Amino acid sequence: MILQNFIDRIQAAKFDRHISGLKKMGLTMGKGVSIQPPFFFDPSHCHLISIGDNCTFAPDVRLIAHDASLKRLAGFTKIGHIRIGNNCFLGAASIVLCNVEIGDNCIIGAGAVVTKSIPANSIAAGNPARVIGNCDSYVEKHIQRSKSLGIFGREYQMYNLTAERKAEMIAALDNTDGYLV
Repeated sequence: MILQNFIDRIQAAKFDRHISGLKKMGLTMGKGVSIQPPFFFDPSHCHLISIGDNCTFAPDVRLIAHDASLKRLAGFTKIGHIRIGNNCFLGAASIVLCNVEIGDNCIIGAGAVVTKSIPANSIAAGNPARVIGNCDSYVEKHIQRSKSLGIFGREYQMYNLTAERKAEMIAALDNTDGYLV
């Protein structure tokens, strides 16, 4: 446990240095942003990337502010801004390409490739990503659904799970999904 805590602190320090370096190169990031490593925020063009407040990035998110596919054929690289609004969630392994704006209060599904701007309060998924719903309806649907299914408390989170809680969770989620605080 002591060794794991030491490793965690080293990894957190590397992460903080990496983010700090990107900010020094021009990355704009608001308050309350949560980034789960690994991630790729285009280091050569991070000055074209802005992230609003209270955004969450799941693992393996990529923000790519350039497209070098034209370099050999046309002699230049396409570049463009990436603007991510406030209160956005980008799912695991999602990719956001240059010249894209994601409005406030958006959810980008896991594995989505965002090639065009997404309006505020939208849910987008797919490759290429397209709007599949709005956040207000989605949140309300799941709040109502959680009332009948229940919510697993903090004691069911990864570091608190006992064998009994795991078994209970497995049984409760047979043929359905659920919710965890």
